[in-house]
Amino acid sequence: MNKSCLLLCFLLFLSSCAADTPQDIQSDHGDQYFTMDCVWRGYNDGQTLWWCEGHPETELLTGDLLLELLEDNKLAFCGENITLNTGHDLHDSLIALLTNGQFNCITSVERELGNEFDWIWEKENRTLKLIWRPDDASYKKITLVIDPGTPAATVNGTVYYTELE
Repeated sequence: MNKSCLLLCFLLFLSSCAADTPQDIQSDHGDQYFTMDCVWRGYNDGQTLWWCEGHPETELLTGDLLLELLEDNKLAFCGENITLNTGHDLHDSLIALLTNGQFNCITSVERELGNEFDWIWEKENRTLKLIWRPDDASYKKITLVIDPGTPAATVNGTVYYTELE
């Protein structure tokens, strides 16, 4: 095998190992919706802990938002003056009531996938999925992809949105 053929094979191999491009992530998770500032808190008992904050002004979600992955696989959905328009009246009105004029949190543990609200943390690809399944509307899915980083360093979190049938 000559050197140019070997070089071509090597370049093809390298290009096939490249990381996902933003277009690949977007097609997997929907359209880019907004960004958040995220901080990796460190590692405790093998768990990856983080928090992210942002100020979305979207049709689905507005207000001052803070998401935090806590110990024991708990997710805190916090904020102030949050309006949520998922089509699931219980979640939408509870969030609005708890955060109206004050900072407050709802902490949840995911015990049963496939119900009216799910959240899934995928540690391997640093992805949080939030899925609302209202009875009379299409499913709403928000996906937060957190850039890698060291503990205490601020990194970018990109939020994607899609509706599922």
